Amino acid sequence: MTVASILLPYLGRWNQFRKSRFHQISERLAQEGFTVHVVQAPSLESEEVTFKTRDIETPEGIVLHDAELSDAVWRSRYANKVIKKGYYGIGVRSQAKRLIHEHDIDVLWLYNLPHFPLTTIHSIPIIFDYVDDYVAMLNSELPVLDSDPIRRAEYFAFARLLRRVDVVTVISHELKRKVKQMVGSSVPCTVIPNGVDTDVFPVDEATEPTLEGGPTVGFVGSFEYFIDFDLILDTAERMPEVSFLLVGDGREFEHVAAEKHRRGLDNVDLTGLVESDEVPEYIQRMDVCLNTFKRVPVAHSAVPLKLFEYLSLKRPVTSTRIREVQTIDDGYLWYADTPDELQSEIERVLQNYDAAIEEAERAQTLIRETYNWDTIGEMYSDTLQRLL
Repeated sequence: MTVASILLPYLGRWNQFRKSRFHQISERLAQEGFTVHVVQAPSLESEEVTFKTRDIETPEGIVLHDAELSDAVWRSRYANKVIKKGYYGIGVRSQAKRLIHEHDIDVLWLYNLPHFPLTTIHSIPIIFDYVDDYVAMLNSELPVLDSDPIRRAEYFAFARLLRRVDVVTVISHELKRKVKQMVGSSVPCTVIPNGVDTDVFPVDEATEPTLEGGPTVGFVGSFEYFIDFDLILDTAERMPEVSFLLVGDGREFEHVAAEKHRRGLDNVDLTGLVESDEVPEYIQRMDVCLNTFKRVPVAHSAVPLKLFEYLSLKRPVTSTRIREVQTIDDGYLWYADTPDELQSEIERVLQNYDAAIEEAERAQTLIRETYNWDTIGEMYSDTLQRLL
């Protein structure tokens, strides 16, 4: 096997609270002998989880570099998140070229629209990891852009980016369809999904919930605009006898906390941000888990980490009807898009709890075979081997 050095321009701090897809894959590549050079963004006061940090030990084989950006621009109160990330892509280009030369980098690993300026580096192969519907996200962040002419221009620019890279990896079949719409078959495209860390969420050691002390319905994840917290709170308001445990943080946290207070929802508990290794303990306290995305374009392409974390611990999962999740599902999920429907599905799960656990347990075979980071790391390694 050929091992290589990889350069990953990372639009956050590497010591963020929860490991991302890029952490999980990088660590497994490093275990195989690859060296991953990460150019992390400067620190920033932000509600984004990617800038909320903790003390961690960087594994051997992962080398951190701080992006050399103008502090005045990066910390300007006049520049929003989108502008700062765009500046990162422009500002880090010279540094990336220098690092490629100094460290004999073999592959450039990109994953977001702000990386567009880096696609003009032609000295080494480029792999682009398409992990979100970036155009939909951009238009959500800047609603002024959300019009048909601007959207067409955005997809045209994105197609130019994709044509400049050597291979595209996507997390979902929905995103693969988008790649085909933009560039046809001119660029190789492979589905490499998200998954679960089975060292942290041990599939074979999961204990079954018992409903002792009354039922608890739970959510774990980022508090972002694409999560339907109104659906959760409306349902909690209808079910005062059920506890709702919401774990995580993000830009919508203050709104959710204010709504909990305004509605007097004593049955809703907000934990705030927790360490990655604490998440299984919280899920173990849940009897039914929620994957409640809003039915918006960015959600339909998602492969949520939380889905596999829930199922790895044998928790029944109720989800809104988002397309990629429905593609993944093989009859082990429950669906609800409205408060009436969600209340009904939660009650149905609780009334048929043993059967619901058996359905969740069926999904563990899929996790063992495909949706785990060890297997996904091997898939990424194989893709890199073909590129070298």
